[in-house]
Order: sequence, then structure tokens, then C-alpha cells
Amino acid sequence: MSSTESQLHDSYATYRQFTTQGEHALAQTLSYFVERQRIESNYSDALEKLARRIAADVNVTSIVQGGATKTVAEAWRRVSECTRTLHTEHQALAGVLSGIVDELSKEQASMSRFMLRGREKALKLLRSEVKTTQREYSDLRLSSLPKASRDSAYAGEATIVKQAYYKKSESLEKEPKEAPPGSGGGTSQKYVKLSKEVALADQTYRASINYLEEARNKLHTVRAKALMEGERIERKRILTTKNVLTRYCETESNLCATWVKANADSAGGLDAASSGEQEMDSLRVYVECIKEEVDTSLHRQEFQRAWPEPDHVYYENFKTRLPAKNLIFGVPLETVVKSYPDTGVPLVLARCLEAVEARGLDREGLYRISGKVTETNELRVLLETDANAVNLMDEQHDINAIASLVKQFFRELPQPVFYFPARDRAEYSQIADERERLIRLRARVRALPHPNRMLLKRLIKHLSK
Repeated sequence: MSSTESQLHDSYATYRQFTTQGEHALAQTLSYFVERQRIESNYSDALEKLARRIAADVNVTSIVQGGATKTVAEAWRRVSECTRTLHTEHQALAGVLSGIVDELSKEQASMSRFMLRGREKALKLLRSEVKTTQREYSDLRLSSLPKASRDSAYAGEATIVKQAYYKKSESLEKEPKEAPPGSGGGTSQKYVKLSKEVALADQTYRASINYLEEARNKLHTVRAKALMEGERIERKRILTTKNVLTRYCETESNLCATWVKANADSAGGLDAASSGEQEMDSLRVYVECIKEEVDTSLHRQEFQRAWPEPDHVYYENFKTRLPAKNLIFGVPLETVVKSYPDTGVPLVLARCLEAVEARGLDREGLYRISGKVTETNELRVLLETDANAVNLMDEQHDINAIASLVKQFFRELPQPVFYFPARDRAEYSQIADERERLIRLRARVRALPHPNRMLLKRLIKHLSK
């Protein structure tokens, strides 16, 4: 399996990892402090028992004849007092740790309740959506795209439509256009048949690219939602972790300070306490350096690296073999205008309309007389490959060929700009009142999708000239 295929198939697993790692990290933090609290509680209890035993032993053996106290006994009494002090401090630390555990447990329980109230359901729906859209895109990209349907005229066993289009185009290129001598002259029937098959193959290839682009856009949207949800969980984890570690550092630091005070007269004890205090100071620096924006940014980068944006797959014309980055012919209007939200007019069509208005308004029968097929097709390929590189104001480009491209665009739309079914047109034609007819027509125009209205407006403005 190629790296691209592996990325496509592993994307859902990657997403699950990114939406669960924050929850797992919270559970790991809770697990650490539960164990730390258990150790501290056991240590505190053991210190308490030891302090009581030492105190009892000292009381029995410390008094000698005359009421004097042995110096060794005095030292042991001090050991007993230090042990009780340590017990008190470690008991306090155990209490703070218990509070941290309670806070984390409540946070986890709150998250669970929050999940039960809808977040978990929403997350499951999002995961399902990721899985579905990823599978749909992967199937189109790696398996189905572009495959011809079995009932198409040129389809073989799982024939890739691009290869089918290229194969038919190669056959057409080799086929003589003129009919063989003695057959009446003109264009050969085989050439005409191959031309139709090439047109059909090209149409299917374009449709497949369009289906893939729609799936890619859908996956892009779902992927953005997935990233947003992952960042929400990551922020929650970062803030919770910083809060509990801050409290932990403060408590441990207070304990070390108590050690320093209690062992002020003991060089060894003072060094040990100072060392512990230095460790806590060092830890506090690291905790203070926890930055939500930094970790979230790194999380986003890791997400992008593990699950990169699916790349474009472009239509490639047989003659140029170059990617058509301005593919508009035969593409649904709602898809082609996404790149032009301001004007609602695709770049190629806009250039053609501008050229017609600048060069062809005085040309009689501009849209009635078609341009040469060869020149029109060549210009169509050039415009779809790189519209910015073609100067339609140049006289070398026949204005009738440009006008033919305008007609081709509207003719090849899967759905017309102004959809008006035959039955509705028949009913409309029966309305005698002109005012009523105008009201009905305006209502239909207002009911059009926004891209259709914008393009219809531009077309009417063009035709009015």
C-alpha cells in the first residue's frame, strides 16, 4: 500500500486518537495522584505510629535517679517531636492530594455527565461522520475514481475513466477523418462514432473528477470540525493539569520549608530539606511554563502532520496532459462558483463575457453563428488549464469561438440556471393577465438559489448590451 493510501485508510484511526488522548491524559493524571495520595497517606500513618512508639519508649527510659534526664533521651525526645511534625506535614500533604484527587474525579465525572447530556452523542456522530466521509473519499480516490460504470459504452472490467478517455482519444487521433475512396467521401462513420465516444468518455471523466472534489470538500469540512473538537479536549486537559500541578508544587514546597525550619540545627537534615525545596522550585518553573496556546498549536501541527489535507486531483486533457485548475464545463453551478463567492461568475466565463462585450457587440449573429469546432475546443482547453495565461482580447482568438464557449458552458450545466419545467411553463403560458405573469416570474427568480440568481443577473446584463 502506498503512503497516500495508508494516510487515507488510517485517517479515521488518527482522528479517534486525537479525540481520546485528552481524556486519556486526564485519566493518567488522576491515576498518578491517586497513587501519590495512597503512598502519602500510608507514610503519614506509619509516621504517626512510629512517633507514638518512640514517645512511649522515651518516657520509660529517660528519667534517672535524682530527676535528671539522659542526654541521649533528650535527643530521642527531639526525634519523637520531629516525627510528629513530619506526620502532621505529611498528613496535610495527603489531605491536599486527596483534594486534588477529588477535584480530578469531579472533573472526570463532570465530563462524563456532560458527555451523557449530549457531548458524547455529538462526538460519536462526528466520529461517524469522519468515518463515512473518509471512506467515501478513499473509495473514490483509490478504488472507484475514476471508474466507468459497467453500462457505459466504453466500460470494461473496472475501467478507469481517465484511461478510457485517453484510450479513446488515442484511437480517434489515429483514425483517418476522411472516408475511404469509393465510399462517397466526407467524414468516415467510424471517425464520427469515435468522436462521440471520446466526448462521452470526456464527460464521464469530468463527472468523476467533480464527484471526487465534492467528496474532498466534504471531508475538508468534517476534518475542520474534528480538529476543533480535538483542540477543545486538549485545552481542557492542559488547564486541568496546570491547575493540579500548581497546587501540588505549593504543598510540597510548604512541606520542604517546614523541614528546613525543623532541621535548622542539623546540617544533614538542612541539606536534604534544601535539596527538596530546590526540586520543587525547579518543578514550579516547568509548571508555570505550561502554555495553553503553545501546546494547542503543537497539537494542531501534529494533527496536520498525521492527517494532512487531501490534495486536489485535477482533470487532465488528453492533448495538453496538464492539470485543468479552472474546470467549469459540465460542473454543477453550486460547485464551480464556490471559488467566486463575490461575483458568482466563474473566471473562465467572466473572461469570455468581457471579451464578447469588448469585441463582439457590433458582430451580426454573434451567438447564432458558431465558431470553428477545432478552434473552440483548443481555446476551451487553454482556458480550463490556465485562464490567466490566455488573453481573449487578442484578435488571434476568434470572437465566435469565444461566444461558442459561453453557449457551451450553459448548455453543459447539469441543471439549468433558471429551471422551469415544461408543465410549469405550460401553466404559466395560460395566464392571460400580464401583471400576474410578471408576479409569478419574479417569484420564481427570487426562489432560485443564490449562485443561480447571481449568474442569471450577469447573463441578463450581458444580453441587454
